[in-house]
Amino acid sequence: MTTHDDARAIIRGLVDKFRNDSRKGKYTEQQTREYYVLPLFRALGWDTENPAEMTAEERISSNFVDFGFYRHGVPVFYLETKRVSEILENPKFIRQAINYAYLRGVTWAVLCDFEQLLVYNAQWQGTDLDKVRFLRLNYADYAERDFDDLWLLSKSAFMTNEIDRKAEKYGKKAMREPVTQILFRQLTDWRRQLFAEFRAFGGVFATDSARVDNAVQRLIDRLIFIRSMEDRGIEENRLLQLIRKTKEKKDPYTRLQALFTELDGVYNSNIFATSDLDHLKFSDVVLLEHIIEGLYGNQSSVEYDFNAISADVLGAVYEQYLSFKAQDPTAQTTAKSQKRKTQGIYYTPQFIVRYIVQNTLGEAIKAGADPLTMRVIDPACGSGSFLIEAFDFLDRQLKPLIPDAQKRREHILTHNLYGVDLDIQAVEVTQLNLLLRAAYEKRKLPALTHIRHGDSLITGDDSITPKFDYQSAFEEVFADGGFDVVIGNPPYVRQETLGIKFKNYMAENYKVYEGKADLYVYFIERGLSLLKPDGRLGYILPNKWICSGYGRKLRQFLDNFTINRLVDFGTLKVFAEASVDVALLFLQNTPPRGEFYAVQAEDYDLHIELTDFVASREYPVARIYLRHDGWALVPNTGQAVLERLLKRGTPLGEFVKGGIYYGFKTGLNEAFVIDDVTRKKLIAQDPNNETIIKPFLRGRDIKRYHVPHAPKYVLYIPWTFEIDKYPSILAHLKQFETPLSDRPEVKKGVHPWFALSRYASEYIGEFEKTKIVYQDISQYGNFALDTNNHYTNNTNYTITGLTLNEYYYLLGILNSTIFSKIFAHVSCRLGMALRWFSQYMEKMPIPFATDDQRTSLITLVQKQLAYHAELAQLEITASNRRFEIQDAIRKTDMAIDALVAGLYGVDERDVALLG
Repeated sequence: MTTHDDARAIIRGLVDKFRNDSRKGKYTEQQTREYYVLPLFRALGWDTENPAEMTAEERISSNFVDFGFYRHGVPVFYLETKRVSEILENPKFIRQAINYAYLRGVTWAVLCDFEQLLVYNAQWQGTDLDKVRFLRLNYADYAERDFDDLWLLSKSAFMTNEIDRKAEKYGKKAMREPVTQILFRQLTDWRRQLFAEFRAFGGVFATDSARVDNAVQRLIDRLIFIRSMEDRGIEENRLLQLIRKTKEKKDPYTRLQALFTELDGVYNSNIFATSDLDHLKFSDVVLLEHIIEGLYGNQSSVEYDFNAISADVLGAVYEQYLSFKAQDPTAQTTAKSQKRKTQGIYYTPQFIVRYIVQNTLGEAIKAGADPLTMRVIDPACGSGSFLIEAFDFLDRQLKPLIPDAQKRREHILTHNLYGVDLDIQAVEVTQLNLLLRAAYEKRKLPALTHIRHGDSLITGDDSITPKFDYQSAFEEVFADGGFDVVIGNPPYVRQETLGIKFKNYMAENYKVYEGKADLYVYFIERGLSLLKPDGRLGYILPNKWICSGYGRKLRQFLDNFTINRLVDFGTLKVFAEASVDVALLFLQNTPPRGEFYAVQAEDYDLHIELTDFVASREYPVARIYLRHDGWALVPNTGQAVLERLLKRGTPLGEFVKGGIYYGFKTGLNEAFVIDDVTRKKLIAQDPNNETIIKPFLRGRDIKRYHVPHAPKYVLYIPWTFEIDKYPSILAHLKQFETPLSDRPEVKKGVHPWFALSRYASEYIGEFEKTKIVYQDISQYGNFALDTNNHYTNNTNYTITGLTLNEYYYLLGILNSTIFSKIFAHVSCRLGMALRWFSQYMEKMPIPFATDDQRTSLITLVQKQLAYHAELAQLEITASNRRFEIQDAIRKTDMAIDALVAGLYGVDERDVALLG
């Protein structure tokens, strides 16, 4: 990549050449580009010959923008070039450039004739072009005074987002509302209004919300298709003409239906096929006028150009739009999240979509697959973002083979792309988005019969979902052995929300079935079943399956297949609207290979090309070391160390003879957890109450090596409790009777309203013993010794059944750095923290020790406990002694770590290999 100094030297030469060029004012725009503008951007590090970085003559609306510059396959700015003899700051030029960028969802628009370079923020609210302008640079200063500003347009600067940071610093990054939000808000408002309009038609539409909603969807799809054809210059402004005739007192809806019929004859598209919409009447003329006028942008701060709005932008709008439930007339913002939650729908960022397509479809073609015959499917296609990206990829690949653009695009739609979705509206949106990719002439369009409505997971059981059978729906595909590529973002839904029939079906038909599995687990098995031998699969998924209990059968199932790559984003927020932690999984329907490539991408910078990041960070993982109870994604060298460590000693579950216990769940802390004032009051009312009031530790009350202290108490009331013998306790609980009675288990009659939700009856006596206590979620080992008989809640675990010296020895092991390092590769994460669940803890190795080693560790732990006890007293004073104690704690920790590392037989190099 071009360095800062190299770029300055090259640009200084261009400036000198331009200054001395007597003909520069006579050059055409094309000559100005070739001689000066493109060399300028090449000096800034852009590969102007690589279509992945710069596109020339990119069609936007009925015109073409000169150049688009891309990172992650997503445009970061658009460049319009002009002749030197033209006035660069012509308002027409500026508005055109800004509009191009805005409708594409891009912030920066650049105009350049080399003599000047202007940078505008297309997202700025307002019409004052001077305020919208971020930079005005003159060629004479490019290599000198203004070089740092010019460098903001370099490839490397866009990798680190420097221009946005500088704009924010100087207050030039103020945003107008993105076109996606404006369009989404209007579509949802119109959808709500149209729903009420069609519902009022009566008959079956008065009660069948789904049919009404589908009719609304079909109307909006048709209108957007027509507007797109208008903005491409294929159709006249037919909708505006219809509105004008409406103002002449002619029936608008009848004319609109006639237009639909006419266009059905022209395009013969699914979108105009006869549906419920064609049997409805439309009485609200004003509403129809309002919607049609709104689609031209007259009612908002933007003029829409549906040919300029890219499929990426329209797809994002539609994914939000699909999330909105028009059936609920009171729904506002909650409707979106409700349907999104129940259907597990999240719009995939474009850089992820592009990466998955490149690493499935692209890799298949590199390996020799014929792009003419390849069949690609998204089994949960949503608004079609993956299929649109696959369309664009194949369009580029097939251009040399099918030069005619219309024939090429129709070939892709009818031979290459397939999709299925459970939401009929998503199917229609996918069809619309794909048709818009192909419709650049006034001619019949393909019917898109390969985009189907159905349940990808269930075949032949109408009692669960409408019947859908891949084998019969896509008979021609399976006659050739199956699909070449499966891609997508399957829904993330807990299966227990889908009913017992669904769970039973999964148990009978899927090898990866597990009672608590998420829906996406089944999409992996289904996706692999759709592939032909050697076919490839690429999904974005939650990353829990990598080490969770419900992912065990999936991990076993994958033993039969090739894993090409696994990119784990950890806790990085990939989805803007969801906190789910995700990974990218790439599989191949071939016998398993001995290793695959993995990368931990939690620190991935979203401004860096993902392909470059993965290539620089991935490492081989030997499958022989992967355990079915959880995968540790460490390099092969680290895998060998980890494997050795896990065999070094006795599993904790055996060491403590199964004595690992979970705290209990109250069901309503406000009722059962009390402070000391309430405790004393209840005991004063009845001394017998003291027998059921127990000191109570919450997660926040447990700290490493600290003596646990409970500022709270719990009313320990099991299900069989005789509450009538404790009237003052009953009176206290009566305050909370309504919420206590509203608990699901109480409604089902599992236990009385006044009892704890889960009270650990089979091991309750273990709480009144000396024990080790620890939180179930913590970044590192956080273990303490409790000698005061505390009870614990369900965010804590306890370890019991040992002698006091055994507790000391174990405490040193558990709180050591190496123990946390090992555990990080055995357990699952929640954000930055580890899940210290018993299923992971019980298999952790506790190393053997000689009597002398054991005595040394016990002595160190006793010192550490004493130091922490003293520090707890000193922290409330101003004594300088606390600094001495803190230093002693640090040194003792180091001594314990060194001793425990020796017990495990590891050195610093081994620890480094574990990450």
